[in-house]
Amino acid sequence: MELHMVHQIDTGASEFLVLGYLFNIGGADNEWLKDIGYNTPSATTGATVAVAKSVDPWAMAKQMNNMEAFAYEGSFTTPPCTEGVHWFVFREWNYLSKTQWNAFKASIPTVSMVYATGNGNYRPVQPLNSRTITLRTLHIDNGGYLSAGTIAGIVIACVLAIALLIGIPAVWWWCARNKKRSEDAKTIAQHIEREAEGHPQPYQEVGKN
Repeated sequence: MELHMVHQIDTGASEFLVLGYLFNIGGADNEWLKDIGYNTPSATTGATVAVAKSVDPWAMAKQMNNMEAFAYEGSFTTPPCTEGVHWFVFREWNYLSKTQWNAFKASIPTVSMVYATGNGNYRPVQPLNSRTITLRTLHIDNGGYLSAGTIAGIVIACVLAIALLIGIPAVWWWCARNKKRSEDAKTIAQHIEREAEGHPQPYQEVGKN
């Protein structure tokens, strides 16, 4: 299965970005698909299924082990298949359960969808029309993916924090030690001075053999 997220530029212009996520059948239900009501789709053409909770569109991308995607300039997949759409199809597969797949099949009763043979509601292969397909590594600024610059900044901040944690106590210890030495030297000098006042006779040179 392929899931499409269609985005339009916020100026209202006819500029679109489509993110394509590929799915295979396997394991338990995909929780993100459950959150968007995928387990209970409608078989009515053009129906809207309400989403009962807040959903992060980027959460699906964050489940991928890498952020590689095939990028190209294409068209919409539904008639009239308008050109000029920016496509990013994620390279890595995600998974949905057999139950979720069967719910998807039931939502399109007019199409004979057979997973084993590859029959489905996909479009026939289209001409390349001189398109260039590029494999890109994506960086989501508002997501969980950290760029090299961000990681470097975090590392530098951690090093500075460690230096401060070590440096401040070390400076405090050094200053305290010097202060103690100064106080000890002053105390000894005062003691010697008092001793000298109590014994005014000069010291005699020690005889030598």
